[in-house]
Amino acid sequence: MTDDIIMTAAHCVVYFEPYELRVIVGQGFLNADDSEEMAFDVESTTVHPNWDYGVRYSNDIALVKLRRKGNGQGIDFSEKVGPVCLPSYDSPQKPGTECVVSGWGKTDVGATKDTDCLKSVTVPLIGQQQCRQMYQDADRDLSDSMLCAGYAHGGADSCNADSGGPLTCKTEGKSYLHGIVSWGSSEGCGLPNRPGVYTNVKHYLKWIEETMITL
Repeated sequence: MTDDIIMTAAHCVVYFEPYELRVIVGQGFLNADDSEEMAFDVESTTVHPNWDYGVRYSNDIALVKLRRKGNGQGIDFSEKVGPVCLPSYDSPQKPGTECVVSGWGKTDVGATKDTDCLKSVTVPLIGQQQCRQMYQDADRDLSDSMLCAGYAHGGADSCNADSGGPLTCKTEGKSYLHGIVSWGSSEGCGLPNRPGVYTNVKHYLKWIEETMITL
């Protein structure tokens, strides 16, 4: 995004006031300080106006405006901390494309606590029709604004506490933000025929562009 705006899932921020939130970039370990780590207070949060916590869990996207430092400084970009590119309207999302999801969540369904270091895993995109079939007997519907990634046999997946994290896919060597960790099976993570479900960023480009102008 930019040096003072980040993107996350609506359900990560909608229940909090901006003063209750803090954003940290450049952090690799929770229990140690990193040389490029920077912490910011939050100036404002903007949740998609059609966010719905109901059965569909739809429009799960929000923009967070960071409060700049006293000297006007925003995020200091470096080799370790950098902005991610937004996809275009015609960016391909071909099933089988290998993408990377990262986060601080549980490393397996049986874990009793979240990880203390930032982790990532490669997962392939799954076509909309196939994903709908996988979730047809679940308690939540899959809308056109959602994107699925994972393995039919289970295994690598996003999990609890990964919400709001990025799903990035590379095109010609550049990483593009295609998804935001949104939800998965209520039965657990990494299960067969229950891939991770992400907010499809490409579906919200107009809202993102219009909202960023006002922040």
